[in-house]
Amino acid sequence: MGRWRHSLWRFLGSRQLAVILLGTLLLALLLAALFPQMPVEPGARGVWLDAANLRYGPATDLLTKLGMFDAYRSLWFLALLAALLLNTLICTIQRAPRLWRSLTEPSTIQRPETFYHGFALHAEWALDSPDQGLTAARDTLVRHGFRPQIEHDTRTGARSLYAERGRWSQAGTIVGHFAAVLLAIAVACRPALGWHEGNLTLLPGEVYRIGHGYDLEVRAGKLGTGDQFGVPLAVLTGTSPVTETVRINQPLTFGGIAFHLQGYGPAVRIAAPEGTFAAAFTGSQSQQVTLPEAALTLRVAHRPEDSTLFVEALTAGGALVGSGSVAHSQEIEIEGIPIAFSPTEFTVWQVSRDPTFAVAVASAALLLAAIVISLWVPYRRLWFRVDDTGQASLAGAGHRAGEFDAMAAEIHRTCCPQGESDG
Repeated sequence: MGRWRHSLWRFLGSRQLAVILLGTLLLALLLAALFPQMPVEPGARGVWLDAANLRYGPATDLLTKLGMFDAYRSLWFLALLAALLLNTLICTIQRAPRLWRSLTEPSTIQRPETFYHGFALHAEWALDSPDQGLTAARDTLVRHGFRPQIEHDTRTGARSLYAERGRWSQAGTIVGHFAAVLLAIAVACRPALGWHEGNLTLLPGEVYRIGHGYDLEVRAGKLGTGDQFGVPLAVLTGTSPVTETVRINQPLTFGGIAFHLQGYGPAVRIAAPEGTFAAAFTGSQSQQVTLPEAALTLRVAHRPEDSTLFVEALTAGGALVGSGSVAHSQEIEIEGIPIAFSPTEFTVWQVSRDPTFAVAVASAALLLAAIVISLWVPYRRLWFRVDDTGQASLAGAGHRAGEFDAMAAEIHRTCCPQGESDG
């Protein structure tokens, strides 16, 4: 049983499983890209599914149950992410002790002669003076940024040197693993802990209640122009409102809730004796407004080329009363009823709360830094040994072949300017 548990533990943290999970995740992302994803807002999902039914027909219900239209929140996708997270976490736990020992424990300097022959990067030559050769090799390595250590074997008379550079870059591996785990946890917890509502349209003065357990309301102001481009947004908390001008890419954050200005567009206010009505030209250039007391329906179209309105007035039965162009801020009479049209603008907002955002950004930055350190600062090691006969051996790890050959040639020239390398 103990051997079985050990094998399972090794498999769960293996690179082979990581490759399988990453490949499966990439296929899942490709599959999700083949299908449109439904909006996050619950109120918009019904209309979206009706439109999807026109395209996919009888397969719509099956695709919905399989989560194809909401792949990134589906159970199978979250389970795949959780499996990859578990694999990364176990791999980190398995490698952490070995990496920590390599970072903190002193290196073994004296190695037997057979040790050097086990390296692909290996060179040998004969020295006239072992002590001078060892000193010359040490000085050469110091000039290249290595930290050499020397030991003498009094029993065999051999002199050994060990030099390394970039040892702490290994920490980038373990830090990167932990950062990846934190990032995956933040991404996985985001749907459960956070929420967001997009494409929220507000007219100047219109009040919107936040909901989601918050006793908050917001009121958008009038869109500014020129240097004052932005929208005053008032957060109504029951006491004194907090007002701040919000611009695109400059959100307002209040109580952990972020208010992003996404866009704006033309709108019109229609003032009639029975009240004031508003029409925002979102998604189309025409809107319909009903005046119940006057028993009239107004079809209002916006003409962006000359900033005018085209208005059709219909009775409750659908009969056309009249139509024509109306300038902004113009008052007309329809069936003896005075109606004024005033230009304005609507604004589009995204309201969200994401308590995992700071953790996700910090872990992503840490992961990037760890990757840069691991790749930019390679871990180089060199072993140099001179026996009592003057035979020198050099072995290296972490070097490119050409880099090692150049280093070996320089050490050789320094140790014995007139000699020839046998490596």
